[in-house]
Amino acid sequence: MVKGLKKNSLKKPLLDSLNGSFTIPYETRKQLRLPNILHLKTKHWSNIHHVIADFFDNANNWDSHPNSFYTILLNTLQKISLSKECPPALTSYAQATLERYNNSAIKKDFFNDYIKQERLATLKKEEEYAIQEGKITGAILSGQGAKSFRKKVNDIFQDNFEVDQERFQDEEDTQDEEEGSNDNICEFLKNFQSKYRLMRNEEKWELSDGVYVEDVLYKFGMRCSFEHLCHSWIIDPDDKTYSKYKVFSPQQLEEIKSRNPVEIPEIRDELAAYLGQFDKIQSTIDLRKLLVTREFYENYDNEKHADMDWICRTLDNLLPLYEKKNTFKKSNNERWYQNRIWTMIDTLLETIEGISVVRGEACSASSSKRKNQERLPASVEKLENKKMGRRQDLIITNNEIIEMGVGEEKSADNNTNMILERGLKCPKAMKDTLLQLYEVIKYNKDLISSLNVVGLTTFGLELYIDIMDNPVNYTCRITRSEKLTIPHNIEELPEKTLPLLSALLSLRLLVSKNSLLLKTRQDTKQELKSSLKRAFSNAEDRNIISKISCALTPEEQGRFKSPGKKAKRNIS
Repeated sequence: MVKGLKKNSLKKPLLDSLNGSFTIPYETRKQLRLPNILHLKTKHWSNIHHVIADFFDNANNWDSHPNSFYTILLNTLQKISLSKECPPALTSYAQATLERYNNSAIKKDFFNDYIKQERLATLKKEEEYAIQEGKITGAILSGQGAKSFRKKVNDIFQDNFEVDQERFQDEEDTQDEEEGSNDNICEFLKNFQSKYRLMRNEEKWELSDGVYVEDVLYKFGMRCSFEHLCHSWIIDPDDKTYSKYKVFSPQQLEEIKSRNPVEIPEIRDELAAYLGQFDKIQSTIDLRKLLVTREFYENYDNEKHADMDWICRTLDNLLPLYEKKNTFKKSNNERWYQNRIWTMIDTLLETIEGISVVRGEACSASSSKRKNQERLPASVEKLENKKMGRRQDLIITNNEIIEMGVGEEKSADNNTNMILERGLKCPKAMKDTLLQLYEVIKYNKDLISSLNVVGLTTFGLELYIDIMDNPVNYTCRITRSEKLTIPHNIEELPEKTLPLLSALLSLRLLVSKNSLLLKTRQDTKQELKSSLKRAFSNAEDRNIISKISCALTPEEQGRFKSPGKKAKRNIS
């Protein structure tokens, strides 16, 4: 309850501090992305009849169902109440009005009044259209229809009209469950909604306070005007959006982080000690002297010394770059960083048996599979062309078939690159990869809880390592690392480069563990007695998680198309 409201404020939420009325400037409307439905002065917002009448006076098209307008109205008031651009008195008034409309009795009155006014507006529109087209007969019939309609016993235009309670309850249940009619939302949100409907409460991620993570993500996703990770059923607990718009509380986000956290493996003591030999380096001369001495070469064992050899070769490749002054201070393109710096990732991961690193804008097979999962054979329409998978700067594969990780690389972080590449594109590719791995393991629940996918993003000399897992069935979680850096000066090598090398060695252990899990699946004893019978069984419950896939990115810079506009093709 807003401070300063009287006890009966749900019946009439008028604040004493609200003198006169406010006008919401166009720029604020644009910034908050407010729909043009509240044309009235603010002092009339609490008057149901005025608000609905104003809507029909200004709308060209409307839904016969009250749910759609009711939801838009509540979302609009909520945006105003949370806005920092509006005066405090206005935000308080919007909050009070919102509480009024959330009251079940007021909601019932709203539905009744909407139905009355909608019928009147529809008849008036039909009559005006008939007159405009010269169809006088049609206009007369329309008028007669209105008169006939008024004579009905249950006349909706009379004060004693009563809404069919069973239908009203159905409408209320639909509003509570789906927050709006499907008829007045874009295709993007329809797809989002359809995935939500597949979920069962007993399989959702329930927090300690009884809140379901999927329910919260759904409500927030329906409020959005642009694509967000929530539309792909991915949650990033570090996303400040959730705090800004009060989607999750800090306690809830912390609980989401700590639920079955990803176990990051530590490198063995011997390897940590070997890295420690380089912690006194202050010059290229110091580094060169240490690299000359490689005692493990005398009795080299690939299984035991491969990681040490990789450390030496990586530092050896960096040495001439440090010897040439200002190499790291000048601007270089993306390909330069791939070939001269981050090739260390390729050479390390490829020491794992069966693992390969594919570079060069390779198309992701996992992404392609997701895009084509609704593809149908030719019938009424011709066979749709197969969609290509997202192009990735880096794909980690197992036996050149199974994708196990992805990467995106840019020459610099201009903030937009960080938001788009690390914030959206890479996580979606990671989820595509994770769902593909689940299919490989045949949705084995024990393995699902252990498997994860890595995502690498580099911006020049900066590296970020992210990990995606699935703690509880439907929603995937992303865990993000801090920034790791190759320094400009060799004096900073002990402080920055050594932790980066250690992190990559831990990454190798993580990828190796996932590779072994896939091999474990292959070694599991099969039940051969009923193979054909199982092939014809309905495995809907088992692989329902595969249908909770990533959203297709709208072409218009991630913005959903407006209702009534021609849909643009989806691109990712």
